[in-house]
Amino acid sequence: MERLWPHKGGGMRMLNLSQVQTFLAVIDEGGIQSAAERLACSQPAVSQQLRKLEEFVGVPLVVRNRSRAVPTRDGELFLPKARSLKAASGWCNRASSSSPVHSLVSPSISRVYL
Repeated sequence: MERLWPHKGGGMRMLNLSQVQTFLAVIDEGGIQSAAERLACSQPAVSQQLRKLEEFVGVPLVVRNRSRAVPTRDGELFLPKARSLKAASGWCNRASSSSPVHSLVSPSISRVYL
C-alpha cells in the first residue's frame, strides 16, 4: 500500500515507518530518553526521527519537556493510525518470510495509505 503526501516544496514524499515506530516508542515509554533506550539508539536520533515525522505530517505530535513526552491533540489522533501501520508492517513481515518468494518481497512497508 502506498500513501504519498504532498510535500511543502512541491512533489511527494513517503511516510517513513521507522519514524512512526519511534513516535510509538516515545508515547509508550513516556519520554525521549526511555524511547532511545528501548530502541537502542541515542536520544538525539529519537528526537530527529520524531521531528522529521512532525515535519512530514505538518503538525506537532508530541509535547516534550524535561521529564515527559505526551501526545498533542494531533498526536492522539495519529496514534491509532500509527499502531495500525506497525501492525500491518508486522503482518507483511510474517507473510513475506513464509512465502516461497521470500527473497523477492521487501520485509517492510515502505509505502502506506493512512
